[in-house]
Amino acid sequence: MESAGDLKTLLKEVCTQLKKKELQFCLAGGWAVSIIGTARTTIDIDILIVLNDDIKKLVISILEDSFHLIQSHENEMKFKTLSIWRNIVSLQKKGELFMIDFLIADTDYLKSIVERKIEIDYEGISIPVIPVEDLIILKLSSFRKQDEVDIENLLHSASPIDWEYLENTIKKLLLNWDYIEKIKNPAGGQTFEKV
Repeated sequence: MESAGDLKTLLKEVCTQLKKKELQFCLAGGWAVSIIGTARTTIDIDILIVLNDDIKKLVISILEDSFHLIQSHENEMKFKTLSIWRNIVSLQKKGELFMIDFLIADTDYLKSIVERKIEIDYEGISIPVIPVEDLIILKLSSFRKQDEVDIENLLHSASPIDWEYLENTIKKLLLNWDYIEKIKNPAGGQTFEKV
């Protein structure tokens, strides 16, 4: 069973090392949901990163120097809206295995997310985190069961949301704005103010 404490240690160290090398990245996925929205469990670390072959070599070097790199997948996994480069590491030799998925920022929109990142203090270190609006958009584009839960939690969290940006970007990307409208304005329920 993976240790949540070890995964948290890994998260903080990975972000620290990537920042030291001045790489363009931000935290995404379940950890981002937990930090900016509602706490939830996750078994991996998702990092949106601007990546080319040289940066890929640098990331491998960081993972080898800071952890025990067990496997770095040579090829990315291609999905409808994202490519993911998976790496498996452990904190100690023969220790528990953890996945670090690098979501490749290879479109104008994905690169703009990295530029829009927000710095959040997390347990004494500053971590670049995906903005809540873009996290909702990425969750809407993959739209698995956990994504639906995350979207609802993010829409009802205390994080301020730029509704105009969210709506315009969702419509520009031809995603399902009606779903967001339904969640944010349930029949007879709460309405949300634009910020």
